[in-house]
This record gives sequence, C-alpha cells and structure tokens, in this order.
Amino acid sequence: MLIWFKRIAMLGLALVVVYILLAFFPLANIVKIETPSGVLLGKQKHGVEAFLAVPFAQAPIGDLRWQAPQPLEKWQGERKAFRKGPACLQGASPNPALLLGESEDCLYLNIWKPEGEGPFPVMVWFHGGAFLLGSGSEGSYEGAKLAKVQQVIVVTTNYRLSYLGFLRFPEFVGEDKGETISGNQGYLDQIAALQWLKDNIQSFSGDSENITIFGESAGSISVCMLLASPLSNGLIHKAIMQSGSCELQSTQKPDEAESYGQEFLQRIGCAQHEKPLSCARQKSHDEIYKALGIKANEIFKGGFEQWSFNPRVVKATDFMPDEPLLLLEKNEKSEQVALMIGVTAHEGSLFDGMNPHAKPGEDWAAFLETRFPEKGKLIAQVYPWDQKIVSGEVSAQILTDSVMTCPALKIADIWSTTRPVYLYYFNQKVTAPLFELMSLAWTDNAAELGTAHSTEIPYIFGMNGVLGFVLSAEQKHTQKLMQHYWANFARNAQPNAEGLFEWLPYTHNEKSFLEFKDGAHQGSDLRKAYCEFWQQNPIDFSGRRGIQEVEAKP
Repeated sequence: MLIWFKRIAMLGLALVVVYILLAFFPLANIVKIETPSGVLLGKQKHGVEAFLAVPFAQAPIGDLRWQAPQPLEKWQGERKAFRKGPACLQGASPNPALLLGESEDCLYLNIWKPEGEGPFPVMVWFHGGAFLLGSGSEGSYEGAKLAKVQQVIVVTTNYRLSYLGFLRFPEFVGEDKGETISGNQGYLDQIAALQWLKDNIQSFSGDSENITIFGESAGSISVCMLLASPLSNGLIHKAIMQSGSCELQSTQKPDEAESYGQEFLQRIGCAQHEKPLSCARQKSHDEIYKALGIKANEIFKGGFEQWSFNPRVVKATDFMPDEPLLLLEKNEKSEQVALMIGVTAHEGSLFDGMNPHAKPGEDWAAFLETRFPEKGKLIAQVYPWDQKIVSGEVSAQILTDSVMTCPALKIADIWSTTRPVYLYYFNQKVTAPLFELMSLAWTDNAAELGTAHSTEIPYIFGMNGVLGFVLSAEQKHTQKLMQHYWANFARNAQPNAEGLFEWLPYTHNEKSFLEFKDGAHQGSDLRKAYCEFWQQNPIDFSGRRGIQEVEAKP
C-alpha cells in the first residue's frame, strides 16, 4: 500500500511540475506556410514564427562536392522545420559546432518572422569564423528577439567553409564532365541563399524588395564581397558590415588557385590517382583534416600565412571579375545600396593575445621588426611604447587600426562617393566571460580584452551567451539603441527615427561616426592620423596560401 501511495504522490508531483512548466513555458503552436519550394511546418511561440533548417540548395555531397550549389527541387508533402540543422564541416579547431553537429549536407537557413501580415523588411545574417568555423545556427545568432522587438524577418544561413568552400580544381579530361571547380563555392552558396529568399520570402510575409545583408568578421567580409560581385545584382538592397572588409581576404588568380588545388590533392594522396577529383570526393572529412595537419587555435596565432588552410577568393571569375575594391569603385550595382559599417574599439586584443609580446626594457622598434619586417622602426614612431603599460596594449592597437578600423574607413570612403554610408564605433564596456577565460591562456604582457572583436553581437541579437552578456542598465540602453538603429536602417536605408539620437551620415567632407558607449555619441575623423599612416604604409594581406608544401607522393 505504501508503495502505491508513493507512486500516486510522485505522479501527482509530476503533473504539478508539468502544469507549472506549461503555464510559464507554453507549448509552441504549429504553423504552416506554402512556399514555391514546398509546404513548411514551423512553430509559433511568443509572437514569433520560426522555420528552421530550411534547405535552399541541393546537398553538396557525393559528385556535388566542390560544385557550385545546385537548384533545390520542390519537396513533396509537408516538411517539418522545427529544429536547426548541422553546421557545415569545420576547418579549424576547436570549433563551435559541437552541439549542432557538422555535416557536408548543410545548406540550410533559419527564418524568424513576427506574427502579422507584413510585408516585413528582411535581414539576412552571415556568420563569422574566418571562413573556417561557425554556423548560422549558433545560439548567439538566434533571431527571435530581434524579429519580435523590431518587427523584421531575421534569416541566418550556412555556407560551405574551408577546403570545401574555397578550393579550385582544373578540368580533368574525361572526369566529371570536364567541369572546372570555381574556388568560390562558399560565396556561391550565399548567392544561392539570397536567390532562394528572393523567390520565397513573400510566402513568409517578407518584402523581397527590401533585403538587408549583415554579418560580422568573415560574415562582414562576405557582405563586402557580395557588394562587389555582379552576381548579387537585384538580391541586395542594404548592407551592414561589422568588423571586416574585402581586404581581409586576399584574392588569387585562377591559375594560382588551381595550383593550390593541385597541392591539396597531393597532400591528401589523390594527385597521382587516375581520377584525382573522384579520389578526393571519396575522402572523408577526418582523412582530409588529418592530412592538412590542422592545429588547435591556429587562427589565434600568427598570421594567415601560418594557417594550415587559408581560404581565398578567386578573381577573374563570374563571382569576382576583378579586385573587389576596384569593383566597388566602378559602382556598377543596379541598386543604390546604402551601407552601415563599423568596428569595435579593441578588435585586435582577441587575436594578439597568444602572440609573443615585448618584455619590459626590450627594444620596441627591434621587436616590431620581427612582427612587421622592414616596417617595424617606422611603426614604432607612430605607435610608441613608453612602457607605462604592457606592450600588448600597443601591439593590439596596431592590429585594430591596420586590420580592422582603417580598411573599414577605406570602404566607407569608396562607397560614400555615390551612396549613403553610416559609420559606427562600438566602445561599450562589455561582459564576456568566455573570452575572459580564453585570456588566461594569453602570453605575458598581452592586452586586456576590452571591447574585443565580436563583442557587439549580443547587442544586436539580444541573446546572452558565449559571446557575452548584456546585464547593466548602461549595457541594456546601448543594446536597445543598436537594435533600433539596425532595424531602422533595414526598413528605410537610414538608421534614424523620432526619439533617437541623430546619426549623421559619413561623407568625404564630414567623416561622421556614431560611438556606442553607454548610449550614442557623435564623433568625426575616427583614428584619422593613424589611418593616414596605414594608407601610406599598407599591410600586405596576401600571405601564403596556407597548405604546407610537401614533396610529391605517388
């Protein structure tokens, strides 16, 4: 009898718990949308409808590995879009896809839309990760809050990474119909996602004539490349670049890229095979990953030339006919695409922490010569170290200016000759426990984290997590402002609205910017003297191609 009493009591307790959970966390309702690609089932919760892991192209597997994305065939029946899909195969270590899983079958996007008829402006996010890591399905990029608060549709998408997204191979006679693999597959995936949205987003109450692309780091570089590419004509109406410009990914000519592809085939043991491309398509991710010798944390150490694999864009192709900056200057886009662009105040601290730093008493100019051959003495004059602070503070500022801030200003100068540009400078005191934990592994005399690379992302998406937490009243105020500005820009091609501090456009005569630091503040001539120096003494981003040289193997 006692046993039965305990069982009944436990059942009653379980029912109470379920009741409480349902009261505070109600079950999502199933919603159905019919699109040109097929019928989708999503979930509606708290005023937002979510459609997750929606395919936008055929799975690039088997014979489609390394090919351009192939058009999606209409699916039959009702497709459930309840859970996020896997990340694309990752090309560095450690990677953020542990919880999501990773797969070659990864060409999916996620859509969050507010309740209502719309039409809503559409914001399409491209994730960062040095074109080696990341996924549109990471928790930090959850679009529900931004969609609901700002009444916009938020889309996040995957694209192929690393050796699957950025390798070019020559024609192999008699094999695979003699196709030439372009080397820009990752970017073509982005174009395919935008084309799918152009054709389907009206089914989600989205405005297909009001699509804003935005991204951070590699995602920002992607936005820049898409603005330069003629293949994006008609697919983009506004653009937001967060901490990254075209210059950060160097270009290569087709013959150079094909040589790189041959080196890759040699490295994985397929160069001498009767059918090299077929051999490579049969290799597993683990086999290729080990053959490349991917080293842990290599993207935080040294420069691009030291990476085991360094993705680069191939020019003289349909996607990129010329150098990206030249294409931006030519101004051949059919639309007057407005641009918002900006950086964080301490971009370089995240990337410089694991590098060696000058010790107290060490010759600063001589040390910089080891980092910047033939330029160290000149750089030391512009960035002196008086040894009242650790040397890493200065070297991190050198990286911030030369790699992020000044290239962003160059894009702003180019674009503002004919189109609206709004420049921002994110200088908010942030709370980023994961990065602070990472800093425990930094070398002696490294800079403090500060407002590091990617710390603005929680302020845009409203998601606390691995990239940081928005906790204080000052942080929440800045977050609210930034979300309003970003969404207003997506709606109207300019960020201002009644009740907001006026954000003046960036022009050649008035180089205005908005600083986000416990609110919004107007500024002008961001890092002017330093950027004039880097304009006269640019950093060479070309680097080595990345795959290590090896002797030919039969």
